[in-house]
Amino acid sequence: MEPVAECCVALIGGVSGYCMYAASREQEEENERIDEENKRLEQLQSDFRVDNSVFKDDDLMASLKKRMGDGGGPDGSDGGGGGEGGGGPPPPEPPSSPPPPTVGGGGGAAVLEPPAPSPAEEEPPTMGSDEEVERLKRMFNLGDGE
Repeated sequence: MEPVAECCVALIGGVSGYCMYAASREQEEENERIDEENKRLEQLQSDFRVDNSVFKDDDLMASLKKRMGDGGGPDGSDGGGGGEGGGGPPPPEPPSSPPPPTVGGGGGAAVLEPPAPSPAEEEPPTMGSDEEVERLKRMFNLGDGE
């Protein structure tokens, strides 16, 4: 075999070996990241468990309603708890919003159409001059039968 061919074979073998090494190193790093993420997710999951039992939304809602004084169960029926929970003052009423601003005494700011003009603001339609009427008749071929 020629020296050039031997050099090419050695070069290809070296590049292939390096690529295999780099790929195995990246795979190990990815496996470590996956293991760390699994541990983090297990920790998060264990934070929401008490005595290896998962809280249920219905149980939480029943407890919340009992504390608020509704006494309703998860299906809306009376849970028998009555109104002894909560005991706090009723929630304050939301403040009333001011009326929307008006523009020129007409529609509000959210109205898409402008307010209708008052009768005093309307101008009566004006008729065109005889010259304009003749020009329009010529434009629309409405001659006097000529």
